[in-house]
Amino acid sequence: HFMTPADPDDHDREARLSELRKRFATTLGPKVAAILTHARAVRVGPWPGSVSDDLLTEVHGLAGSGGLFGQERIGDAAAAIERLLIGFAKRQTVTAVDLARLRDAARTLEIAHAGSKDV
Repeated sequence: HFMTPADPDDHDREARLSELRKRFATTLGPKVAAILTHARAVRVGPWPGSVSDDLLTEVHGLAGSGGLFGQERIGDAAAAIERLLIGFAKRQTVTAVDLARLRDAARTLEIAHAGSKDV
């Protein structure tokens, strides 16, 4: 292996990553709170419901960014919620069983967030 001089862009890259980590940490609580609020508003019946777009947007973003910033449990919990929502969309309905699964997944996200370390 050859030693290479430090890339001058490394410092800039690290600075940008540090800023992104700070932004993620700052917005994590509000994002989780928004997802939990939206998930609690879902009702049995036709899908899409009144909160479907907002919920899917929030959960998709968190599912993708959680693992990227070292919060795998949060990302996995958000991904589980996303999979449920995609199932609702395919069937165009939310059953009582679906709602129970969504509430369980939301509780898992809440627990993961409560146990998360500072980013």
